Amino acid sequence: SDHIDEVSEHKVYLSDLYKLNDFVSFFAKVEWNSERWFQDFNTGEWKTLDDFWLVDTKAILTPMNNFAFEAGVLNLFDENYELSQGFPREGRTFFLTFRGTF
Repeated sequence: SDHIDEVSEHKVYLSDLYKLNDFVSFFAKVEWNSERWFQDFNTGEWKTLDDFWLVDTKAILTPMNNFAFEAGVLNLFDENYELSQGFPREGRTFFLTFRGTF
């Protein structure tokens, strides 16, 4: 067969970081993955998983050069997708992060 198992043939990834000022930045990412082929374990037939879009975004606050706080959302539109047959990925996820360098 000429299919690569569970790998998208095409992928588009766009991202940007917008700096409002020295303390506040915004990051956004858009990703599209084309259909993925998989081989059905029961029948041996090749089938496809649907293509999908993901949008992630976050705000970054940097009060000092060596400290940053981030708050954001992964899978903003709660896309239902699978990278592997029978294993659905996370839905919309909120996160908070603190990063410090010393």
